[in-house]
Amino acid sequence: MDFEMRYNLTLSTDDARKASYIAKGLVKFWGEEKIWARGIVREAFKAHEARILIGIKDVEEVPPLKVLEHVRAVGRRFNVDVVEADIVGEVSFRAILSTAEQALMVEKIRPSQIRM
Repeated sequence: MDFEMRYNLTLSTDDARKASYIAKGLVKFWGEEKIWARGIVREAFKAHEARILIGIKDVEEVPPLKVLEHVRAVGRRFNVDVVEADIVGEVSFRAILSTAEQALMVEKIRPSQIRM
């Protein structure tokens, strides 16, 4: 599968069932043709943590910020929150701009406005 963005969310639980339920909900909400998600538990520093591994095919159709908000909303039902997130591999500049626009509630950020 070819993803524009790979995004992992670490949850405040070690329950793989909760992570899997939330991941399946993401796929059901946006559709298999737009997003891939899987709940897992991994060992980290002698502890276990539940994670949701996410692949987004098009950030315009499936905004990463909306994915995060969706996971947080569903997680609240189980008293679970997102404690950490990470981007896996490279991410497009378009994905970063799109996410910044949503987070800042700005209609359009022009690349010329960004200093590197």
